[in-house]
Amino acid sequence: MERQASGSFSGRREHGRPPESRNHYFGDRRSKCAATELPADEERIKARLLSKYNMAEIEAKHRPAIEERDQALALIAARKGRHYIVDFSKLQRSDVIAVEADYSKQHVQLGVHVIFPQGAGIVKLGEVEISTANTPIEKFLRTVEWIDTESKAGEKGYDLKVGSQDGDVLKDVVLTTKGFTPKAPEVQITEDKERCAY
Repeated sequence: MERQASGSFSGRREHGRPPESRNHYFGDRRSKCAATELPADEERIKARLLSKYNMAEIEAKHRPAIEERDQALALIAARKGRHYIVDFSKLQRSDVIAVEADYSKQHVQLGVHVIFPQGAGIVKLGEVEISTANTPIEKFLRTVEWIDTESKAGEKGYDLKVGSQDGDVLKDVVLTTKGFTPKAPEVQITEDKERCAY
């Protein structure tokens, strides 16, 4: 058995280059091909796609949606100021999915991130209601967010009305800002110099 295996192996070596040589030889050839042929192949592929699938027409068709997306993202990125967040993450996932916004308003949807450049109307989840002004609003899966670009250091930036309080839980709350007004039967508020979360 050992001799047969040895003979078979030596036969392969006699009729061709050793494995290491073959790999080295073909490896060099591949490198040369990659250097000389791939750029030309790429150009041919691009030309074929452009002609076969009419890429110019497809690009023209989708360009407005892409530009609207880019403008919405740029609008949010340019906003600097105090960041207000209504956070539903402590609720059950099935409840969070039920968060409703006014999708008749102009909006750009990027997966679970929705940007409303001119406000989201009224956002609802059960007894929680958020009235939004004509200002850029962001809605994620578990949060509704707004940035107050007119906020000033030392100013509170919102008006808070509370029916009662149980420890750090505020009840029958109406919180009014320039951008949105959340109303809820119960909330907890945390804030620092840059953010205010409910």
